Amino acid sequence: MVNSYNKVIYDNTGKTYSISVNPDFSENVRVMSDDFHISIFTQYYCNKTNDITPFHWHNELQIVWIYDGALKYTINGDKIIVDKNSLLFINSKQMHCSETLNADARTICIDFSADIFHPVIRKKLFEPMLEKPSMTHVLLSLKPYQANVLERFKDFSGELIEYCSLINFLSGIFEEMILEQRYNDTQVDLTETRNFQKAIQFMHNNFAEDISLGDVASHTLVNKNQLTLLFKKYANMPPMKYLNEYRLQMAKNMIIRTDIPITEIAQETGFNQLSNFIRHFGERYGTSPLQYRKKLGRN
Repeated sequence: MVNSYNKVIYDNTGKTYSISVNPDFSENVRVMSDDFHISIFTQYYCNKTNDITPFHWHNELQIVWIYDGALKYTINGDKIIVDKNSLLFINSKQMHCSETLNADARTICIDFSADIFHPVIRKKLFEPMLEKPSMTHVLLSLKPYQANVLERFKDFSGELIEYCSLINFLSGIFEEMILEQRYNDTQVDLTETRNFQKAIQFMHNNFAEDISLGDVASHTLVNKNQLTLLFKKYANMPPMKYLNEYRLQMAKNMIIRTDIPITEIAQETGFNQLSNFIRHFGERYGTSPLQYRKKLGRN
């Protein structure tokens, strides 16, 4: 089963598409060419609808520039604010999510494989850095020339000369990280991250059901206290609040994008009582589900 979450994504041709995520939260990255394992796309985050990109990971490396606004990223439990003055590098296989702060945001993302680099340079320089357990992500200060190059990449058409420029740009990012050794030195607990991934996968697959903290803990093979500590570290909230937030996010998407009655949406997203759903929705989004649909739903 492949899930998708709707976000305004624009590929290099200007077309929009939904990001698809597998049950293990790995993203299916769409590359632009059979010759280069690279994907460039822009994203739009709408603050009015509390827009987010949920937890996911990908085999590809990623460079992100928020050229308008700012976003809060959570990467393996580390919370950082990224704006137009910085570049974010995310290593392969790192669980991460992002959300708006208090305004809309627009980003350009470059997903790529290290295989695009020369084998000798990749093996002797890049892989030793990337394979360090502490190498999860790096936040770099954006240089003026980098902003100019990234602006050009918004209109990336796939010409061979453009790939030359792109690979040179990415090589410069790697050179900067190697010379400054600016990556996080905190050891990542792989057992913790696997347990967290297992817990949210269970929640995402069963959010419509009446599941308890004990159910999630039993599935994850940890006790309730350990589970609570795990979610406070990696999601910055208790597990049942995370489940409730996910239910509300699914309900919000259904309210905006479908004509399904509010009562049915409440039931399909795990809220057994309509009054309970309306109360939680109002606390989260500041209005009732019906008013939200009237204001932001499809015409």
